[in-house]
Amino acid sequence: MFATKFLRSYGLKWCQAKRVFKQAATLQACQHGRPSLTLARLLCTHTSSNAAQPVDPPSSAAEAEGAEQERELKQKGIGRFQDEQRFKLLLKPDQPADARILRAAVIGLPNSGKSTLTNNILGWRVSSVSQKVHTTRKNTTGIFTEGSTQIVFLDTPGILHPASRKRHNLENSMLIDPERSLHDADLVCVLVDVSNKWTRNEIDPLILQVLHLHQDIPAVLILNKVDLLQSREMLLQITRTLTRGIVDGHPVGISTKKMAKKSLDLESLFDAMETKHQHHTPNPEDPDFVHSQQSETEDSSSSPSPSQQADTEAWTAYFQKMRHARRAVDGMRGWPHFKRVFMVSALSGNGVPDVKDHLLQSAKPGDWDYHSSLVTSQDPRELVIMCVREKLLEHLRQEVPYKLKLDFEMWEVDEDGMFNIIMNVFTQNRREVSILLGPKGQTIQKIASEAKQEMMNAFRCEMRLKLIAKVARKSRR
Repeated sequence: MFATKFLRSYGLKWCQAKRVFKQAATLQACQHGRPSLTLARLLCTHTSSNAAQPVDPPSSAAEAEGAEQERELKQKGIGRFQDEQRFKLLLKPDQPADARILRAAVIGLPNSGKSTLTNNILGWRVSSVSQKVHTTRKNTTGIFTEGSTQIVFLDTPGILHPASRKRHNLENSMLIDPERSLHDADLVCVLVDVSNKWTRNEIDPLILQVLHLHQDIPAVLILNKVDLLQSREMLLQITRTLTRGIVDGHPVGISTKKMAKKSLDLESLFDAMETKHQHHTPNPEDPDFVHSQQSETEDSSSSPSPSQQADTEAWTAYFQKMRHARRAVDGMRGWPHFKRVFMVSALSGNGVPDVKDHLLQSAKPGDWDYHSSLVTSQDPRELVIMCVREKLLEHLRQEVPYKLKLDFEMWEVDEDGMFNIIMNVFTQNRREVSILLGPKGQTIQKIASEAKQEMMNAFRCEMRLKLIAKVARKSRR
């Protein structure tokens, strides 16, 4: 809305201004979210194409209003409307001559503290945080700019096993998003929750597979929630285990007698297994072979669409790569190629400045991806859904919050500047509606109140939020 008024100060009508923004959004999507064409160039293109039609020059009042709107849009923060956020994304990066850039991917198991660490470093709430797993449902981009350095954080969903995705009714993309985020990364941050006695003594095999696929990208190990671990000796032992006694090519004091028994030439072992796999002839009596042949016959009988075929090929290539890496890291409990190890408490902030300093020092000369006013590339509606879903996960038990669907009923800013949002929360049956409402509607009121506070922390403005519980139609389930 504000950005459209700003365009009108150039003498464009409402329909012309909306057309320019539609073109800008299309160009942004074509460039994968990275602004490569500024709004000024779009204006020049539009005005040159309509040169035959004279346009009255903007008045001084219109110029002043447009300048004021531009200053507001360039202030650091998150746009309350989609066109405001698009405007920020299309702004040319205001980088200095000695600009530096770092793209850091944050990976780890669910509920290891990835989003908390990202929010702490940014000083802004852009990722969802909850005590339950799978709060972050897709890759989230956070932008931290300090001086001449810009750090782009790729906060990913927790590394997910297929069985867990099916049990919690989660999106298929959550399987592949963490690995996909590393393709654009300059640094990988692996988070491990040392307070979890079930997972702290080894790096998850899926994380090891991802690290093996991207050995060319430097990686650091971040041990989180160290304030919950009382024993310093146990913390050092965990470090030795997860790094296999080697950090940045130097030993860290692990017992070599035990490691010598397990030391293997992984490259030769992998080559041997790969050769065996290539020369292996399937047994026609093998049930897996029969099943695969039946699947191929069934697939050949139906002709998939080009999009379905491309999606199938992408998933096939992904699982082939992961199978290739799984054989290489089989039997490993740690990763010996970490450059640094950090011990932090992302919630309290202890040790986080050390991580931030290392990221700033790791940045390399290069052009910024975004304008310094941006703190996230997320759509504001996605951010609101994230805040509401986070509170649903906190206050509802078992599998109920994972089944709920969210939709917007109203999204507006009134004359007093109050941000008003009404959302529908669709359930699968009336029993889930009663669970969501709680006794005398107290549960849904508490969820709305806490989610509103999180939104105010993100948008930095006053707002109202109302949640309405409804049973979804069969077509929406």
